[in-house]
Amino acid sequence: IYIITINFYKIKMNLFKLSRIISLVSFFCIIISFYLLIFEKKSATVDELVLVVLVSIVYLMPILIFNYVCFREITFWIKKTRDE
Repeated sequence: IYIITINFYKIKMNLFKLSRIISLVSFFCIIISFYLLIFEKKSATVDELVLVVLVSIVYLMPILIFNYVCFREITFWIKKTRDE
C-alpha cells in the first residue's frame, strides 16, 4: 500500500505542475491580448475590447475545468499542499 501511496503522490504532483503551467500560459495569453489591444493598436473600439474580454474568459475556462476535475477546486491557482 506504501507504493500505491507514493505513486498517487507523484501523479498528484504532476497534475499540480500541469495546472500551474496551464495557468501561466492562460495568464500570459491574456496579458499579451490586452497589451496588443491597448498599446499596439492605434485606436481600439468598444467591440474589440469586448472581444478581448470574451477571449480572455475562454482562455480561463480550461484551467477552471482542469482544476475542478483534478483537485475539486474552482480556482485559477492551486496552492501547494504539504500533507504528504
